[in-house]
Amino acid sequence: LQRLYDAIKADNIVFLPIAIKNHDDVVNIIQENAVTFPVFLADEESLPDVYSTGSLPTTNIITADGSVTYRSKGAFQWDSEEAIRYLRGLAIDSVPASAETPATN
Repeated sequence: LQRLYDAIKADNIVFLPIAIKNHDDVVNIIQENAVTFPVFLADEESLPDVYSTGSLPTTNIITADGSVTYRSKGAFQWDSEEAIRYLRGLAIDSVPASAETPATN
């Protein structure tokens, strides 16, 4: 996840990993691996039903309007070129048309 975060942090993408199990273990992993992205600790009961699947890990990709556009249950190589290209494509699609082109006077 760190490599994915490093690859997309300058793009119009918000990265919100949520850990819902073994918080002490997660904190240790963060410290041992010098993780630089925020990781949110939560209880499964506090997650909205739309994001909960009963499977760990689960990845939800949410568009700017809040809809789930992709869900993956289980491990996946999110730092692959294909995954990064997909995420960047979503970011470009979510930019309002007025923001894509500078206004000319």
